[in-house]
Amino acid sequence: MSFNNLKISRKLTVGFAAVTLTMAGMGAATFLSFQSLETARRETDESRQTIQILNEAKFFLARQENSYRGFLLSADPYYVERIVKHRANFKARLAAAAPLLSDSPKDLETLTAIGAAADRWHAEIAEAGQVLAADPATRQQAVDMISPDGAADGLIAPAEDGIEAIFESETKRLAGLAASQTATTRNAYISLAIGLVLGLLIAVAVGLWLTRAIAGPVTAMTRAMRKLAGGDFTVEIPAQGRQDEVGLMSEAVAVFKDAGIEKLRLEGMSAEQRRAAEEERARTEAAKARAAAEQAVVVAALAGGLDYLSRGDLTHR
Repeated sequence: MSFNNLKISRKLTVGFAAVTLTMAGMGAATFLSFQSLETARRETDESRQTIQILNEAKFFLARQENSYRGFLLSADPYYVERIVKHRANFKARLAAAAPLLSDSPKDLETLTAIGAAADRWHAEIAEAGQVLAADPATRQQAVDMISPDGAADGLIAPAEDGIEAIFESETKRLAGLAASQTATTRNAYISLAIGLVLGLLIAVAVGLWLTRAIAGPVTAMTRAMRKLAGGDFTVEIPAQGRQDEVGLMSEAVAVFKDAGIEKLRLEGMSAEQRRAAEEERARTEAAKARAAAEQAVVVAALAGGLDYLSRGDLTHR
């Protein structure tokens, strides 16, 4: 079906639909880009929060070691209370980090291993050392456990290494998220620019198409109607054969043109008839004049003959 045969309302609907769909596509692309940026921002915040929490966990792990050393040096129960407090804070940080690492099974497994290593250090060093330190005979054994060659470093190392591994993982993740945000932002600007240019081109194309499909034929129809009103019945009627409102208008104007031509034809026939009547009247008047002249000759001849007879001249013809 030709677009010229579509009703004007449908032409306008098609044109505006094309522009609307383009704008909707551009809006959808922009929305998806912003959604990706929001997701990346949220994941970035989670990574930064994870790093902060693990930094705090590392701090409280170190405070446990320092408090234990303080206890060995002073035998003051105050440091035992500090160990308990720092250990509670350490475990609270691990618990807070777990939901943030739920989408990374490897890091979550490492987090579990960190907690297990810290628990083992607490059981085999802090708790066992307190028992050993309470007896002067075994106090040195407690001190030896935190020496460079002691068991303490070997037990605490998996927890420290695990925290560093998660740090490294989250740092790489932050770098990847930053690169993703940069690419997404760039793509969003590109999509927006392409959408605007495409929307502008489609709007111009739709405008030109509607101008050719509606405004152009209507303007040509107006010129034709003005010529018809001026008595020019030789004008060509545009948009013949179209099925839209312009085509219906063209048919109506064609009817007016045909009526005007017929009127001229009828007026021409009347003038011809008037000329024929005038010629007939002239012939009739000429015939009457000739008859009157002939009658006058006869009357004159008869009067002359009667005059001769009245004088007694019977020889006159």
